[in-house]
Amino acid sequence: MNITVTPEQPQDNKLTAKVTISAADVDAAIKKTYAEIANKYAFQGFRRGHVPRPIINNMMGLESILAQATNDLLNAADPAIVEELDVTPLGQISFGDEPALVVEHSDYEATVTIDVRPEAELESYDAPEVNMPPEEATEAEIDWQINQLLSYQMTYEDTDEDREVAEGDVIGVDIQNVEGAGHLAAENRTVTLNGMQLPAELQEAIVGMKPGETKDVEWVKSHEHEGEVHEHKFSVKVTVKAIKKAVTPELTDELAKKNFGYETVEKLREAVKEEIEADKKTSLPQLKEDRVVEEMGKRLQLDEVPENYKNEI
Repeated sequence: MNITVTPEQPQDNKLTAKVTISAADVDAAIKKTYAEIANKYAFQGFRRGHVPRPIINNMMGLESILAQATNDLLNAADPAIVEELDVTPLGQISFGDEPALVVEHSDYEATVTIDVRPEAELESYDAPEVNMPPEEATEAEIDWQINQLLSYQMTYEDTDEDREVAEGDVIGVDIQNVEGAGHLAAENRTVTLNGMQLPAELQEAIVGMKPGETKDVEWVKSHEHEGEVHEHKFSVKVTVKAIKKAVTPELTDELAKKNFGYETVEKLREAVKEEIEADKKTSLPQLKEDRVVEEMGKRLQLDEVPENYKNEI
């Protein structure tokens, strides 16, 4: 593409430039638009790709054809403009709200505006010092990963606690359906009172009960269907059986073999160690880069970071 770009002095992180695109490129863009339309649409009495321009103008409208040619020309010019200016733009190049339409056999001239990165200095260009985790897996990291694996084997056992049930507790309950709550009925069901496993009304009624206590609970739900409001009544008899505690199994050779497929605990730890170190091999370089950038950012001398620059980052 034959293009001339004449920049002006940047102001407020905006660069304005005069752009001139040769008449030959304008004519090529117009020709391409006519060819695409002639091949895309069927015009009665003409073969695809062999439709005279006056027919296309009559059917599509000359202004819409030139608008498409202008849009294609400007899109093609974007990278050439950036290369000529030797800048890294923030966002898209602006040709104004309503760019002028191309005119056949004439150069195309436009004024473009480009948001550019702000100029900034660093207080120091010395290499920053950053703290990094060791490349080798530590015993603490292995222990943490093992504990994560064991958490998947966790069970809940009844306790002898004789206190009121509180939100967040894990409890065992009998729920007997009295009306409309068959989906909740169960014996010694383990539930967590976290607001997700039981209807809010039922959980609210259970909180404050003690193990061995029974309570009748009723609530009504309403919903609208085809303009009519329908009410559904629910009624249950609930008995708190026990407050439960989480029990994590002890890691033994037998558990390592049965649940994780390793002959001994030591072999399981070796496998976990290898996995952690393999992960570090890929993650530590990026972590180092992030921490270096963070430290260099503290040295940046810039009163205000433009909003579009923040979005670009």
